[in-house]
Amino acid sequence: MAEPTSVRLKRFEAWSEGATMHVQWETSQETDNPGLNLYRAGTRNGVRSRLNGGIIPTKVPPGSPFGAVYDWIDSYKVRPGHNHFCWLEDVDI
Repeated sequence: MAEPTSVRLKRFEAWSEGATMHVQWETSQETDNPGLNLYRAGTRNGVRSRLNGGIIPTKVPPGSPFGAVYDWIDSYKVRPGHNHFCWLEDVDI
């Protein structure tokens, strides 16, 4: 039986940079994780739009007991005074 895919998320932050949104996250461990997907919505329960066209590849070898730092610049125009919600999805092998 295969071991489950596991990603331990250490940090997940987003902030505006001019008219864009910078999303950064850090993992402390990635076990058999080929990559991730990043989503955004205008409300907490809104329709989620995937930001990446293809999988965001892991930066560590399969089975790694350590993690990495990832950055994503969302070119979506940030509207001042409005909330933007982001989700990160681990992709199973």
